[in-house]
Parts: sequence; structure tokens; C-alpha cells
Amino acid sequence: MKNFIITTILVVLMIVTAVLREVWHGFSYFTISFALLLAIFWSVTFILNYINDYVKNFEQDFKMYCIKLINSTSLTMEDIEKDKNTYIKAYKKTVLRYKVIDIIKILVAIVIALTCIYTYFI
Repeated sequence: MKNFIITTILVVLMIVTAVLREVWHGFSYFTISFALLLAIFWSVTFILNYINDYVKNFEQDFKMYCIKLINSTSLTMEDIEKDKNTYIKAYKKTVLRYKVIDIIKILVAIVIALTCIYTYFI
């Protein structure tokens, strides 16, 4: 909800300052600044979500993966413990697609922020 409110406020401010550019051309710098703030906000949000999802919660998510694997196959927990490294690699492969999507989101937000900075100084 917080993300929605912050995004809405910044988008409304961007629209207002873009419309007011007809009055004074200096408002275009405010529009770029609000777009930069929005891109930085989403970059930080995506980075924090990435850290929480794939770094801090790795053990817990791996346990859930093992439980699903045990329930869907004839494996036991002893089998998984014997060859834990193989199952960790298999889990990382299943999560790879989601990691790539999240990394692309982070990169897009950073590119938008850098574009706003570049536009601001031209």
C-alpha cells in the first residue's frame, strides 16, 4: 500500500509539473526530478525485495522446496540430507528464472534513474 501511495503521489506531481511547463519552462526540471525520485524509490524497493527473497530467506525457502519434493516424490528427508548439495543446486535452478526477472526490474529502474540524471544535465 505504501508503494502505491508514493508512486501515485510522484506520478501526480509529474503530471502537474508537466502541465505547468506551459507557464514556466523551469517546471520541466521538476518533472525530471520527480521521475528520478520515482526511479530511485523503485530501485531501492526492488533491491530490498531481492535481498529478502533470495538471500535472507534462502534456508526457509529451501526447506519448503524439500518438503514439496518429499510430498511429490518417494524421497525421504534422509535422502535429501545425504546429497544436500545436489538438491541445493536443483533449487537454485528453479529459482533462477525469478532471480533474472527481478534483476531485470532492478536494472530497468536504475537505467530510468540514470536517464533522468542525464536528461537533467543536458
